[in-house]
Amino acid sequence: MTGRRDNVIVSGGINVSLDRVERVIRTVPGLEAAVVIPVEDARWGEASVVVIERDAGSAAAPVNDAFAEARRRVEREIGVAARPRELVTLTRMPLLASGKPDRMLLREQITTP
Repeated sequence: MTGRRDNVIVSGGINVSLDRVERVIRTVPGLEAAVVIPVEDARWGEASVVVIERDAGSAAAPVNDAFAEARRRVEREIGVAARPRELVTLTRMPLLASGKPDRMLLREQITTP
């Protein structure tokens, strides 16, 4: 996948627009600046991961609750195949010169062990 034009994954045999997933997730308080990136998934073929920026001292419970709510909303509005697999928190979101999240670098960071 390269660029926003290809921001569709095939999850469980179903085409899923990550832009649409991201729009739903951003309606959840605490996840307004979330970024959704594609990852390989053993069960679904491809899945999505939600990435947010937050400082290391923040409590995990509110973010975990927000993520659980986001998964419920995505399942209800788009379908089970579109539910994000996990939430990743970073202390600093990598940005492009334009100020937008660097999705390619995020994907590399998330998928590289």
